Amino acid sequence: MARDSKESQVKTGMGLIEDSIIIPLAKAICIKKISENIRPSIISLLKIVFIVLFPIILFSGFFLSVKLIIFAIIFYVYMLFDRLDGAFARIQKKSSRLGEIIDDFSDKLFEVVILVSLGIYFSQLFLFTDVSVFILAAWLTGEWIKKSYKMQKNSKSLFEYSRKENLMGFIIFILLILTRNDARKIIILLAIALNFYMLAFFYFTALYLIYLADIVMQSYSNNRRLEQHESS
Repeated sequence: MARDSKESQVKTGMGLIEDSIIIPLAKAICIKKISENIRPSIISLLKIVFIVLFPIILFSGFFLSVKLIIFAIIFYVYMLFDRLDGAFARIQKKSSRLGEIIDDFSDKLFEVVILVSLGIYFSQLFLFTDVSVFILAAWLTGEWIKKSYKMQKNSKSLFEYSRKENLMGFIIFILLILTRNDARKIIILLAIALNFYMLAFFYFTALYLIYLADIVMQSYSNNRRLEQHESS
């Protein structure tokens, strides 16, 4: 596979740091021979290692400042691996719908592990278990809606609504900024640094409410488009 083709297998980022650092690094790795020799499943297993590392570090005896630095490293190395496993699968022509679902589930699992760990850390396990169940339920609901309404890539999403030059467009633009990957990591680090568990709780609850609203909005748009196409 040509160099440009390999680079194109890396999906676009979802945050300022991801766009400026993680994606270029992932592309640089993908053009190497390593992208054809390492099985995507190996990278997926390494992602699980980083998921397990979070609670281990959280409950360790390290100073808080050291923990925050390690968490930042864990978050962005995980993000790099998250880009590489899918890219390697596409380069090696081993990508599948099942692989995409497992990859997406590992991301949700990482968030759930983080939140449950924070629940234990802040002695608020019941509260954070509730939001973790909500995250998984929202994700499963979103997958079901996508499948039911045959969503297409050109469906109208929150991003398109944010282009409108009005107050609602500006509000949605701010929501998009707050729901990008960088914001998630910063919120988690701030919750730990400030010892303010409600910040993480309300953020992730709002995040997945917005996620569901976006999915429903896209599905409704697609459904209307299909109905108009069938009636014409």
